[in-house]
Amino acid sequence: MSTPLFGNNVQHTANGAQILDGAVGTMKNIAMTVDDAVMQLTGHHMVSSSGKAYGNAISQWLADFGIIQQRLAEMADLLGGTAQQITQNEDINSMQPSAIIQALQSAGHEFPSGASVGGMA
Repeated sequence: MSTPLFGNNVQHTANGAQILDGAVGTMKNIAMTVDDAVMQLTGHHMVSSSGKAYGNAISQWLADFGIIQQRLAEMADLLGGTAQQITQNEDINSMQPSAIIQALQSAGHEFPSGASVGGMA
């Protein structure tokens, strides 16, 4: 039997999730650094109307940046979940019928009396 093509897709999907997770972490560091710098500038060095305008502009930038960061985190979660679901589905697809029946029964699924799968009840 040949190796299924989904294996590469699962690996690429999982890698994509890890890359996005790393990007989100980097973005958090950037946002914290910018926020700290703005607090210092507007609180100590730029105490004026222009400093206030600058602080407001950076606050808006940080809010927008946070939205992008949040969406990337959601994408990473979705990709990670997709990779896990594909793997679980493929594990189930590769099970023998008797193993599937055992797994369903151990999960509490009851089969109607007289029902059989491939001659097995």
